[in-house]
Amino acid sequence: MTERDINQLSTRALDALIALEVFGWTQYKEPPHRTDNRQINGVLYCPPGTPYDLGGAGNCVPYYSTDIADAWKVVVAMVERGKVFIVKGDGLRRGDHNPKWTVLCDNQTRTDANDAPLAICRMALKAYLI
Repeated sequence: MTERDINQLSTRALDALIALEVFGWTQYKEPPHRTDNRQINGVLYCPPGTPYDLGGAGNCVPYYSTDIADAWKVVVAMVERGKVFIVKGDGLRRGDHNPKWTVLCDNQTRTDANDAPLAICRMALKAYLI
């Protein structure tokens, strides 16, 4: 997977990859016939130690790329694995005045995004997959 691939993922696809790569969730290509809140794009995701057939809202893939509380869990996980992980707000950009967030990690090229959770998740995947 390239940086370009990571940057083109939808937020829920990004969340699913974070769950798999950073937190060790399991992916099942053939989910149960019933609708399940652990599915993203038709694929079932289960947290470590959770049986395939056990549903429930508590087992839903967190919204790592859009919720700062969930994204911060990613930062903590990266730091616990010995990664140098820096999250920096760059203030308002000229022109559109949107906030810009930069994340740095080890020897990876910087990652920028308009939202901190998105920048955090993209950098975490770069650190794991590139």
